[in-house]
Amino acid sequence: MGRKLVIAIAVLACIVVVAGLFWWFATSSAPPDAASTEDGASTEDGSQAAAVLEALETDPESLLPDELAGTVNLKEAIPPGTEVEARAESWTPSEAGGGVITVTLTYADGSSANLAAVMAKEGNGWKVLQTIPLEHAQ
Repeated sequence: MGRKLVIAIAVLACIVVVAGLFWWFATSSAPPDAASTEDGASTEDGSQAAAVLEALETDPESLLPDELAGTVNLKEAIPPGTEVEARAESWTPSEAGGGVITVTLTYADGSSANLAAVMAKEGNGWKVLQTIPLEHAQ
């Protein structure tokens, strides 16, 4: 009788696990829509941020938050002749609002740098809070 009891308990445990998995998958929420997330950020935000980053070529000071204005040597960071390519498809929204986008700077001498730009909305416009250099994967 001991062996039959162990088998019965094992079968019951398997049934409970399978039922639990069915319940978990049935009640888990669907993944967020690609165009919108819970915090309201959207792929449209990525397109807007990418478009705004073009200002780095002509008026980089306009992308600094008010608190950082005048504290960054933008002529050193973004020398004249630098081309900016922001990839809207790389936009990753943040839970705090704003997000991160990948940017490639191509300097006048032909060299380039890949950066992650941390961005947030300030007032009615996007601002760059920080840039983080990215290693080039090979």
